[in-house]
Amino acid sequence: MRHAGLCEEDPMKREVCKAATGLLVVFAMLVLALGAEAFAYQLKGTIYGGSNPLPNAKVALVNAATFANLSSATSSSIGGYGFTVANGAYNMSVTPPAGSGFSLSAVNGIAVNGADVTQNVVLMQQAITVSGRVKSADGTVVQGASVRFKYAGTSTIARTSSTDTTGAYSSSLSPGTYDIEIYANKGASNHVPVGSYFHFYSQVFSATQTKDLTLNVVSVTGKTTDSNGVPVSGATISAGYLNVSSFYLVSESATSDANGLYTLYLPSYNGHSLNIIPPAGSGFASQLLKSLSITQNLLQNIILDLPDIKLPVIVSGPSVSSITNTMAVVEWQTSEPTTASLKYGTTNPPSAGVAIAMAKISHTQTLKGLLADTTYYVSVAATDTSGNGPVNSPIVSFRTNQIVDIIPPVILEGPMVSSVTKDSASVQWSTDEPSTATLYYGLTSNPATTKSDTTQTTIHQLPLTGLAADTI
Repeated sequence: MRHAGLCEEDPMKREVCKAATGLLVVFAMLVLALGAEAFAYQLKGTIYGGSNPLPNAKVALVNAATFANLSSATSSSIGGYGFTVANGAYNMSVTPPAGSGFSLSAVNGIAVNGADVTQNVVLMQQAITVSGRVKSADGTVVQGASVRFKYAGTSTIARTSSTDTTGAYSSSLSPGTYDIEIYANKGASNHVPVGSYFHFYSQVFSATQTKDLTLNVVSVTGKTTDSNGVPVSGATISAGYLNVSSFYLVSESATSDANGLYTLYLPSYNGHSLNIIPPAGSGFASQLLKSLSITQNLLQNIILDLPDIKLPVIVSGPSVSSITNTMAVVEWQTSEPTTASLKYGTTNPPSAGVAIAMAKISHTQTLKGLLADTTYYVSVAATDTSGNGPVNSPIVSFRTNQIVDIIPPVILEGPMVSSVTKDSASVQWSTDEPSTATLYYGLTSNPATTKSDTTQTTIHQLPLTGLAADTI
């Protein structure tokens, strides 16, 4: 037996049921319309890694009330992302691409209320740890050294740490490129120079890592003795460099011990000089070893000598040669390399001076601008490289040459013949400068008989005798 529904039994109720069914359809359509309107807004933005857009980041959207996962997206090549959402509150998490060095980030309570929302997210770089040990080149650890990480190419310090008793350091940094500067001081166990800086440029760190730092330090060792091999204690050996006139201490000094031994630790450098100061009152002379190439460990023994107190000797000269009317060459020799002072002039003793700074044994000095046909006096004084002297030479003299006249005289007037007799005559002429003369005469146009005037004069007159009468 089938039971009819309520709407089938009663016509009036059937009409009510039809009306109710229509209302249900309208309600369902209204719900669908409201649902479509509820998801009509955009939650969008850009993901940044630091200051630059970051592609391939994972963006997850969560309902802030129920914590239900709603959707996820991947940032585009320009860092963009977007979701279509309804009104409500949302939480969003961003996971950076693997190996990017950026940290996770989350934004909570993003409110969407009747309008699109733009939410940009900036990811920060992950901190990394750089650690290791600071050592000298011989492997000994360096204690108490300051390890400074500077942003590459700048003087800005990002992080500073110090080494412990094992030479270890550790610094927390952002990934990047750094210049490392180490300031180390000499100590009982630190094999480094006094107050030295060492640099490691353009070091790239992208992840936590161990970075041991070996300082570019070399050792100079040796023994200080006298010329007989006897150890000399208490000598000071200083390392530095030279300019034109001075010695500059730049790195380290040491004192020889009872066995004459010493050790220096220096930065590797091609151009060190060692200045050796003997013990006070020892009588030994100081020494300066110049321009040493110390780029690896060096054995440098030192022999101290007694000071030079012997005067130099001028073994020959001064002698004067190559004399002209305006110049002359002075030469002399000494028993050892010496500097010199040469004096010359027209008075005795001479007063004008020429200083000769280069120390040598054979000396030559050219004197210029001298007066012609004049007597000069010359002396030299020699001083050796130990400062012994000056030792003076005897005074010598020389005379410059006369000026050579290469222009012949000119006959200004004549020759003229006067005082003519039957067997004699007188011939006169004049010249522009004093000169001697030779007179040619005879009975032909090419006379062969001569008569000379040896007197230097400008007015010339020669008598002719023994001539033939009435003859041209």
